[in-house]
Amino acid sequence: MEKKSRKRSRKLSDLDSHKITKRVKQSEASEAAKLIDLDLKQRIKNACKVKFPLRDDGTTLHLNVKTGDVANRILSVGDTARAIKISKFFDKPEHTVKVVSVKTFRVFTGTFRGVPVSIIATGMGYPMIDFVVREIRHVIEGPMAMIRYGTCGVINPDYQAGQVLVAAKGSIFAQTNCGEIIKGNRDKVYTIAKPVLPDIGLSALLVNNMREIIGRDKVKEVMNCSADSFYGSEGRFDPNFEGYNETLIDDILSAYPQVVSLEMESFGLLNLATESMHCTAAAIGLIQRDDPKNILAPTKIKELEDMGGLSIVKSLAEYQFPEGEPAYTQTVLDRLHSYELEHSQDKTVKPLALQRIIKKNPAIAKGLEDLKKAK
Repeated sequence: MEKKSRKRSRKLSDLDSHKITKRVKQSEASEAAKLIDLDLKQRIKNACKVKFPLRDDGTTLHLNVKTGDVANRILSVGDTARAIKISKFFDKPEHTVKVVSVKTFRVFTGTFRGVPVSIIATGMGYPMIDFVVREIRHVIEGPMAMIRYGTCGVINPDYQAGQVLVAAKGSIFAQTNCGEIIKGNRDKVYTIAKPVLPDIGLSALLVNNMREIIGRDKVKEVMNCSADSFYGSEGRFDPNFEGYNETLIDDILSAYPQVVSLEMESFGLLNLATESMHCTAAAIGLIQRDDPKNILAPTKIKELEDMGGLSIVKSLAEYQFPEGEPAYTQTVLDRLHSYELEHSQDKTVKPLALQRIIKKNPAIAKGLEDLKKAK
């Protein structure tokens, strides 16, 4: 009986010890979780204190870039596939420096005719272009040049799908006034901001190069309208939501008859451009909104993506900053050189995509021949 009592007592003691140990571990885990939570809160608090929030390693919160990662000549496009395709025009596409962000942004940096250029997959809409412009402006030292190249609807009856529309005459902004929607004031739901203008010199250079590579009749200098939504403020009807936008397109053209292209990013770029930021924008006309049958074929879209991309990279490389070439250009060149040395033994990536693009588009082959002659 005494032995059984001792065994039972030992078992109870072991069980109590196990429970105590378990409680201690849970307590430690809880304390650790509190510390992690406190650390996270402190980081957030620190980020709110500084003038511009950065990670501990100096990279920006959304693009994941730091000084030297982005060239001072930038092309912004909507999606990663387009950015990759245009990056094949770099001098050494196999040594393109890539920066990937969990927020879907992608940055591709290389050289064109020896000049550093970055191509950024920006995504769609005003908030995305806002992230990009603000964060690259923070890490780039000195002046910068930036061109947006996207797609758009054509809302002016005098223009057609298949034309490349350069916002040389500026961009206005159609914005939703949510407060008036709540009140039910149909006449005040949308506001139209006055035009902001692009950089005249960069726009002229872009138009000239596009007309040489794409064709004079396919490139038009126009006024653009950006919208804060693909649906409501672009005048699309949605039976599931009240848009109050039946007359919006007519209202835009009544206020600004010279508006031709309608998309979501150009105004955001031009509106943020300061004196040291030389910016312009262009878009491929995908569809004539008055005639849904007047829509651009996928093969034609790809051609204009390729030829337009080449035109823009060429324009950026040729652009001369009025302030003079900044020292930052050499910073990016040094970064690219270091990357090339590190990856000089990597033979797995071959620039075959460029040959495929040239084969499908003879105009690009001619453009590249002209560049070689110019050298």
